[in-house]
Amino acid sequence: MSSLALDRRSFLMLLAAGGAAVASPALMGAARESAAAGDVRLTSAEQAARAVLAQARDSVSLGSKGVGGLIMDNRTGRIIREGRNYRYLPVSVEVANGPNEVFTWDYTAHGETALVGWYQANRANLPSPEHLTIVTSLDPCAMCTGSILTAGFSAAVVAYDPTGGMNVTEDGRYRTLTPRVRQQALDSIGFYGVDGVRDYFGPSGIPLRGTQVSAATADACESVFFDKNPVVKRDDDVPRDQLIDPASLPQSDPFRVAMQRAWPDALTLKMAGPTKPSRELKSYLESVRAARPGATNAVAFVDRFGNLVTAKADNPRRGPLATAFMNTTQSYARTRCRLFNDPVTHEGARTTLASPDSGAFIWLHAPTPDIASTLKDLGAFGSTMGDPAPGGFQFFEGPQKGTYGALLEQVALLPPYYTQLVDISPLPVGVFAPMP
Repeated sequence: MSSLALDRRSFLMLLAAGGAAVASPALMGAARESAAAGDVRLTSAEQAARAVLAQARDSVSLGSKGVGGLIMDNRTGRIIREGRNYRYLPVSVEVANGPNEVFTWDYTAHGETALVGWYQANRANLPSPEHLTIVTSLDPCAMCTGSILTAGFSAAVVAYDPTGGMNVTEDGRYRTLTPRVRQQALDSIGFYGVDGVRDYFGPSGIPLRGTQVSAATADACESVFFDKNPVVKRDDDVPRDQLIDPASLPQSDPFRVAMQRAWPDALTLKMAGPTKPSRELKSYLESVRAARPGATNAVAFVDRFGNLVTAKADNPRRGPLATAFMNTTQSYARTRCRLFNDPVTHEGARTTLASPDSGAFIWLHAPTPDIASTLKDLGAFGSTMGDPAPGGFQFFEGPQKGTYGALLEQVALLPPYYTQLVDISPLPVGVFAPMP
């Protein structure tokens, strides 16, 4: 299997979307409703691998790249939850131009992160994370690794990902991670042994580590990541030169009304462009942070016309995954999808709410380096942008702990998907132009 991964490396570097799965056309409901029967108990790594492979194949059959996962109770082997990627949703028949059209619902809806999010929402009635393991078909990306480690789970992995997985070197040393996060990964993430290919490696507490995955199942878990569904058409983007400034629409325009109902402060600040945040935006972000009890940071999304669109603070009550950036990118994507799918607001959403790489995310404070939640946010930014976006990642103030230089070092360690294809480049506000 390892030689197969190496043969694909060049292909993956050109075509992979974030090193973990992108998602599926109908998976918002499917990922949330595919809880396994509570009586299913895993007794071998092969059985666990086949279960996550089935989820990955379901994702592909619905138009996504294939990665599947599940949450297992370490003490009993019981499957608590199954999940897969659900980045895309079908375009509603009222606005679709043809069959099999999909639209991005959530750039962060990778399978493992979705499983952790589900757990956070239902944790009151579940075992604590130290008693649970997330089994995943593919080496998790930066966002999913950060989510798993931030929430305190262990993870068991079936196949390598030679593009964006945190064990991209396939030696179990996690050279892509900073020292503290690397140690967390060494203590928490194991790779099941594969018959005739490799022995198990990882911490001693991973359940089912004494059994092996068949070479055929492991190879299928890797190969399914490359499967494509050619009939699916992603209907996300209008050429940038055809976009309309939403602030130019009449106040009574149905789309503008709905947009400002969803984001009450949208269009209330106008800047010279997304790479030129104003001092007023900094003050606004400070007020957003102050309004959320326990929040330490806030992030805004500014569109290509310089309009404030939405901004969110951390939400500690929702759990450690609900950082300011995750809340902001999810708010933008999910609202954009809803407005696109509504016949009343479809045209406005289609012509004004572009993919995020045409705008910029502005942090009040740069993320704190060398922690798992920052790894999660860096990966989520990469999955949100997908392409280089100069000036797309800016901050008013440096990290509240650690240094800007240490943050750059954390970025530099990431696999080439993040450092080359997306080119994550956190920059202080003012690098492109002074604040007016």
